[in-house]
Amino acid sequence: MLTSKTTRMVFGPAVGHAFATALCMGLWAGSARAETPVDAARAHFERGYTLAQQGAFEPAVAEFELAYAASPHFSVLFNLGQAYGASGRAVQAERTLLRYLELGGEQIDAEQRRRTLALIEHYRRRIGQIALSGLPRGAVVSLDGEDQGQTPFQGPFEASAGRHAVSVRALGHQPFVLAVDVKAGEISELPVVLVPLPKPVANDAAVAALRASRSAHEEAQQQRAKTQKLVALGLGGGAILTGGAAITLAIVNSSRYADWRHDADAFLSAFREDPSAANLDQLDALLAEENAIRNRDSLAIGLGAAAGTLAVAALGLYLTAGSSTPTLSVSPQGGMSVGYRGAF
Repeated sequence: MLTSKTTRMVFGPAVGHAFATALCMGLWAGSARAETPVDAARAHFERGYTLAQQGAFEPAVAEFELAYAASPHFSVLFNLGQAYGASGRAVQAERTLLRYLELGGEQIDAEQRRRTLALIEHYRRRIGQIALSGLPRGAVVSLDGEDQGQTPFQGPFEASAGRHAVSVRALGHQPFVLAVDVKAGEISELPVVLVPLPKPVANDAAVAALRASRSAHEEAQQQRAKTQKLVALGLGGGAILTGGAAITLAIVNSSRYADWRHDADAFLSAFREDPSAANLDQLDALLAEENAIRNRDSLAIGLGAAAGTLAVAALGLYLTAGSSTPTLSVSPQGGMSVGYRGAF
C-alpha cells in the first residue's frame, strides 16, 4: 500500500499480479519473438505500477493509459483510477473506477468490490460542479486545457475540488479565460462575457474605395445601356419610316406601271396596223416612263433592304444594352468576388 498526501492508495500486489498473469499466460515465447500488443501493455503496466509505488502519479497515469490502449484489461482501470485520484483528478478517478466495476463484473471478488466502492465514494466527496452562463450556441468549453464539449450543455459539468482554468472559444469572439475555485459538493457559478472580434480596420479604406469604384462603374454602365437603347429606338424608328416609304413607293409604282402597260399596248397595236402612222414622240415618252418605273422599283427595293438592316441593328443594340458586363461584389465583411451580370 502506498500513501499520498490526500488518501491511501491501494496499488495492491493482487491486482497487479492478476493483470500480469492475464497478459502473460501462454504468450511468453522468448526474446527473439516480435513484441505483441500484449507485450507492450505488460511493459507499460509494470512501469506504471513501479512509478505509482514511488509516488510519481502523473507518469504512472500515462503508463497505465498506454497499457490499457495497447491491450484493454479491466484490472488496469483499478490502478489507473487510483493514479488519477492521487494526481488530483477526482472526476476521472470516479469514472474510471466505475468503469472498472462495470467491466470486471463477477470477476471482481466481494472484498475488492467493497474496497473499490469505498474509493469511489472517497473521490465523489472531492468533486464539485461548474455552471456557465451567457454562452452562445456552438461555443467550445475547455477545463485545464481539455475540451468539455460544445454548448448548449444539459447542466453544470463536474470538476475536482480546487482551482481550475476555464476557457471558452466561440466563432467571431475573443477567447475567454478565467480561473475558478471549485468547492467539493457545491456548484460554482461562472458568468461568461464574450467580446466580439473587431472588424479589420486596415481594410476599411480599401473596401470603401472598391465600393465607390463599383458604384461609379455601375452608374456608367447604366448610362451606356440607356444611350444604347435610345439609339436602338432611333434606328427602329428609322427602319419603320424607311420600310413605310419602300412600301408606299412600291404601291404607287405598281399603279403607274399599270397605266404604262395600257399605253404601251395601245401604241403597239396602232404600230401593227399602220407603221407609217406611228408617233415617235409617244414612243420616246413610253421609253422614258419605263425607265422611271424601273428606277423607282430599284429605289423601293433599296429602301426595303435598308429598313431591314436598320431593324436588325436596332434589335441587336436593344437586346445587348448592358449585358454580360463584369461586376465586383464587396460584402459588408470586406469579402470580394467578380462575376457577370445579365442585361435584364
